[in-house]
Amino acid sequence: MKNTNLFLIPKIILDIKTMFCLAFIFTISTVSAQDETTFSFTAGTNIIDNSNGTDSPWDVDRFEFKNPFFIEAEFRRKNWGLAFMATTNNFELTRLNEAGDGFVVNSYDFFSLNITNKFYIDHYYFDTKSVDIYVGVGFGYHDIAEGKAMTANLSLGFNYWFTDALGVSLQAIGNKRIVNEVLYVGNYYQYNLGVSYRIKAKKKRVQPEEVKASEVENEEAEIKVEAVDEIVPVAEVITATPNLEDKDLKTQDADAESSIQKTAQDILTDEIEAIGPVYFEKNSSYFGASEKSKLNRIVNLLKDNKEITIRLDSYTDASGTDAYNKYLSDRRLDRVTKHLINRGFKVSMVKGVSHGVDTNNSCNAEHTSCTEQEHAKQRRVEITIEK
Repeated sequence: MKNTNLFLIPKIILDIKTMFCLAFIFTISTVSAQDETTFSFTAGTNIIDNSNGTDSPWDVDRFEFKNPFFIEAEFRRKNWGLAFMATTNNFELTRLNEAGDGFVVNSYDFFSLNITNKFYIDHYYFDTKSVDIYVGVGFGYHDIAEGKAMTANLSLGFNYWFTDALGVSLQAIGNKRIVNEVLYVGNYYQYNLGVSYRIKAKKKRVQPEEVKASEVENEEAEIKVEAVDEIVPVAEVITATPNLEDKDLKTQDADAESSIQKTAQDILTDEIEAIGPVYFEKNSSYFGASEKSKLNRIVNLLKDNKEITIRLDSYTDASGTDAYNKYLSDRRLDRVTKHLINRGFKVSMVKGVSHGVDTNNSCNAEHTSCTEQEHAKQRRVEITIEK
């Protein structure tokens, strides 16, 4: 049988250019506010379940699994993705013979192109970067026998990433015909199993302005701490004075030590304030390397001050629902608390409060007036010394 797939490609491109343009414009409008970009490529095998518009999915008797290959390329920014997929298979269809007095079973090449706009929902259910779950809407085009058809598609997919780059993909797609010239394949279901390779685009992490300014303040605070270390203990000066009574010596010694301790604590407070809050990406409870460095600096500052209690206040931006914001705020607080405890802090040294949205911030009260930079400043855990 002659394979005509190559001759169909120019015709397919002309027929579906409007479909691609509409889907592309919709996707770009939804991802333009996001800030994390990945590219992924998936290849594997597929099963076509030809219901022809009459039956429910997953009927093994209808499965087509001949020449079953697919390849997909996806552009993703944060929770939205745009995917292009090409599929091949081979159908055995029962058709009326040329004489019209009987039926013949012939094998036909099947070729389709799909474009899908995906929305990832896994962050609502899992707090891990290994699992992706998405729902998708899009359009498809397929050609078989002497006809062609366009479909509207709904999809559900699952990715599991063994590493940052390599994973496995499962996908189910329901195809509903909207333009049809094929009598034998109308509505159909497609099930894909593939291996995925992902590339993360490198980006410059944008920190709020006050975080950048804190680097300069931090250097000044370090100089202050060094100066405190060089102060001669007042107790030694008092002990060297021969004309004071022992009782007066003890009283003045205690007052002097209290004064020095207060000064040191104030400097530590200023130092931690200069380091600033720990910031998070949107819809994430994971902090990056720069934020981890902040926590480690705080650990080093307080490692010799076991009597100090620190307070953690966790916040989110106002872009999600109240329930989701509270959940995300709890996760961020738990993540920072565990990091500090793993680095040697006692549980009694850490006091945490999860607030969700910072209701004292005027931006959050107005919701729609917040810019992305203003939202970024709200996704944080603040660290202070309890007095």
